[in-house]
Amino acid sequence: MLLDLITTLDDLLGTDSHFLLGPWIEDAKAFGTTPREIVQYEQNARNQITMWGPSGQILDYANKQWSGLVKDYYLRRWQLFLDTLQGCLKNNKSFNQGDFNTKVLKEVEMPFTYATKSYPVKPVGKYERPKGQFDIILIVNICRVSINSDIEVIAIKVHLHWVGCSLRMATVNLVSTYIASWL
Repeated sequence: MLLDLITTLDDLLGTDSHFLLGPWIEDAKAFGTTPREIVQYEQNARNQITMWGPSGQILDYANKQWSGLVKDYYLRRWQLFLDTLQGCLKNNKSFNQGDFNTKVLKEVEMPFTYATKSYPVKPVGKYERPKGQFDIILIVNICRVSINSDIEVIAIKVHLHWVGCSLRMATVNLVSTYIASWL
């Protein structure tokens, strides 16, 4: 259900010119004067909105909810996270955040940063609400930040997307602090 909502959100975002990944990448590439610069500027543009550094130093710092990015980056991260949790439950193992971070870096984040897939620069289609779907789509992003060896902050960003004549967004940020040993 969650993964279907993320796919639907990507489709919805693709209908509005303000929520497209394509213009961001194409604008960055346009600054290049040589083939090597074009590739570098595309990688930099992708990195800035995802990992923000060669190995995710400030992960999700400049994140966006853009069509293309939602489906090809965030959806894949969520899928890997859910698959990992399911594997932990199946094998009666604890979730290992460090192992997951390494896996998501190698399987999702780095491949997206170095990909050269093109994305639409103009809206695609007209969004029509599927029968039975609610007027509000809820997306939750969860980030963990270590303060020191004993404290971690869990930041939960909740995005409410209203579906109607135009796309409007409201964002609520919730932050909780936990003792790392409790997690």
